Amino acid sequence: LHVTEHAGRIVFASEVKGRVTILSGDFHCAWHLEDPEHRLNEIIAGPLGAWPFQEIKKPFVKAVKGSNRFYLIDAFNYGLARVEENGGRPQLVLTIHDKAGVEKYKITLGTSDAAALPAP
Repeated sequence: LHVTEHAGRIVFASEVKGRVTILSGDFHCAWHLEDPEHRLNEIIAGPLGAWPFQEIKKPFVKAVKGSNRFYLIDAFNYGLARVEENGGRPQLVLTIHDKAGVEKYKITLGTSDAAALPAP
């Protein structure tokens, strides 16, 4: 595992085996980006109470809407992540909620490769 800092962010780099899921925040929207070929998911949420994306990033609204993925760009939102067990295997359950706490999106990502990976 290689750890470095880039542009003020800590970056972990390693040979990846299996699915990669990135949880991001403070982008002023909720959005699920996915690259199935490389088994990469990025789930973006929040921040709660921040000025909505469609008001501050107007030039990018068309790209978000054209992504054919879940997005929430016109309202406050937050995300929750939890690990649950399913048949003895962990799975990542991610939900996006609006300001009132109403669930707007849910995705469950299995960890089919988790048993094959060494413990950290």
